[in-house]
Amino acid sequence: MLSGLGGGCTLEKLLPLLRDEYPDEAVDFFFHMPSDWAALGYYAALTVGSDGTVVETRMAGDTLAARLGPTLYATEDPDDESWGWGGA
Repeated sequence: MLSGLGGGCTLEKLLPLLRDEYPDEAVDFFFHMPSDWAALGYYAALTVGSDGTVVETRMAGDTLAARLGPTLYATEDPDDESWGWGGA
């Protein structure tokens, strides 16, 4: 689970680095964009295309929580007011 990005970091740059770090593991990537004054937050499943582009498939927090189980609750930010766990 990746949350927010900044400082010139992009998913296209970050995901290959994570895959290189765990070459023998099957890893599913998820993304959380926290809410801010300009946009609503969201959760997404991430897939990497053969050309290296990253596709975000938005998903409800309830769906992600069912997939990740207690690990999502353990890392939830109580100050995050985005639609996520228990949200739409």
